[in-house]
Amino acid sequence: MATVLLGDWSELELKNLSESCGLPAVREVKCMSGGGNSRVYKGYAEAGYEFALKIYPADSAYDRLRSEYDGMRTIHSKCTPKAPVPIGVNRGLEATVFGWVDGETISKPAFEDIDQAVEFLSSLYQCRHKIEFDNFPCASAACLSGKQIEEQINSRLELLLTEQNKSLTLFLNKDFIVAFEQVLERAKAMWPNREYDMIINRDQQILSPSDFGFHNALRKKNGSLVFLDFEYFGWDDPVKLMCDFAFHPGMALSMEMRRYWFQESLKLYGEGLIPRLNASWPLYGLCWVLILLNEFRGDIWKRRCAADSTITDSREDLQQLQFERARNLLKFIDLSVKKQTFDFI
Repeated sequence: MATVLLGDWSELELKNLSESCGLPAVREVKCMSGGGNSRVYKGYAEAGYEFALKIYPADSAYDRLRSEYDGMRTIHSKCTPKAPVPIGVNRGLEATVFGWVDGETISKPAFEDIDQAVEFLSSLYQCRHKIEFDNFPCASAACLSGKQIEEQINSRLELLLTEQNKSLTLFLNKDFIVAFEQVLERAKAMWPNREYDMIINRDQQILSPSDFGFHNALRKKNGSLVFLDFEYFGWDDPVKLMCDFAFHPGMALSMEMRRYWFQESLKLYGEGLIPRLNASWPLYGLCWVLILLNEFRGDIWKRRCAADSTITDSREDLQQLQFERARNLLKFIDLSVKKQTFDFI
């Protein structure tokens, strides 16, 4: 199914698919640049409004459609978040329709943008006790204990080591694994109450967009932000969200803005998180070292090409760029751990 859905569809098929999601007559549907995982089309209804048709890869072990569509539908019924409005769904064909959002990408975020991000997270935080979310799944790659962060690193590391690339293998075996062992020992020693293996209680968890940041947001003409892409939405540790926001390479945050982000998000989630944040941030940083190296994974490259047929960048050039970023991030983590500093808070 995934190869069909992420292949080339005719406009008539896309119109029919849109209408099968519950829309009335559709006038036109055209292809937009796909995201890293799903394919997005812009549609025009005969009634005059615009919409986004999103087709999900059906080969994923994680139910992206449920996370995004059901999660956003429930949230929009309980509050008014700065996110696209869900309109319709075809679960059998892994497709959803959302209200279209016009806006510009955010290349140079400001402190006011962080305020809007925290305001959005606050609206999600207020929804966490709604009964509709009692049985909602965890976010994709959720980490609810130190042990789960460790397992995620090991899983990513194992997949990268299967790729036949000498430079990558040398870096992972010589530099990364040594740093990982040191960071792991530190995390276990610093974990609050030595509960490294224990999953945090539900009352300590949040509803997290997971892949959250300005790389998944648009700025409207009035300056307000709309946050997009909730395919991985679900329950998670707020510490993971905070670290992911700070480490994501697409964020373009200065050190001052990172400090401000941690300051404001701790106001929202509580300073009681600081001991777990101090213990775990280098582990999350190591996760991001490996995420940066995803360009070396054949399965991920294949999925991205399927989601966006307009990709023209040389894979080797992207690998070299991400390799350098990964090395620099590892150096930052290693130096900070040795100096026993965390410059973000």
